[in-house]
Amino acid sequence: MLVHKEPSENVSPATVAGAWSDNTVRVTGEVGYIYLNPTTASTQYDFSLTGPDGEKAFNRKNITGEYICYDKILVKGIYTMAISNATANEAFTVKMLAKE
Repeated sequence: MLVHKEPSENVSPATVAGAWSDNTVRVTGEVGYIYLNPTTASTQYDFSLTGPDGEKAFNRKNITGEYICYDKILVKGIYTMAISNATANEAFTVKMLAKE
């Protein structure tokens, strides 16, 4: 199940003041794939996935350029994906897949 994919036909997520966030669809299962790719390969940033009760389900700091993660993350509900501390204000490709 594709939980979240940006850019869609109408939306191209971009960091503003080094930050961006969006909510996933409601999902119960296991996230097994996170893909992040800024426009510029040298862009550094942090990424987090925060659960409905405010708990950090996933948190990576000091990522540079493209990032692919296959960690298994159990999820239930609507989660907030956030890019922060980006060194450039630019478009990102963001994908997250889950198995229900």
